Amino acid sequence: MILLMLMALLSPQAEDQAMAGRTFERFAVLADHQCPARHLRSIKPADLDGQVESFEDSLSTRERRKIAAADHSGPRCDRLGHGATCPAIGRLDAMIRTRTLGSFVAFACTHA
Repeated sequence: MILLMLMALLSPQAEDQAMAGRTFERFAVLADHQCPARHLRSIKPADLDGQVESFEDSLSTRERRKIAAADHSGPRCDRLGHGATCPAIGRLDAMIRTRTLGSFVAFACTHA
């Protein structure tokens, strides 16, 4: 019981985290490791979406197209809604598929 209480105290607080899910957790773990002081785990969906847009603006046209082609969230997001969360998570998924998530996290660590 004491161990659980300590883990809860040492882990990021759930109320501070705006998004959830396997994809976001992968981003958050990398960000926690690379730039813990930035607290990117608590980034709001619209802010994450803005960071994604800024990151993609820094890429070549070829790299942007590669990520866009790997993003299959459009129809799902249109159907489900969820504001900025769905497209931002879709882009993170695409970055995982194209192996650019690490570069994005490094960008977000220096531009957040």
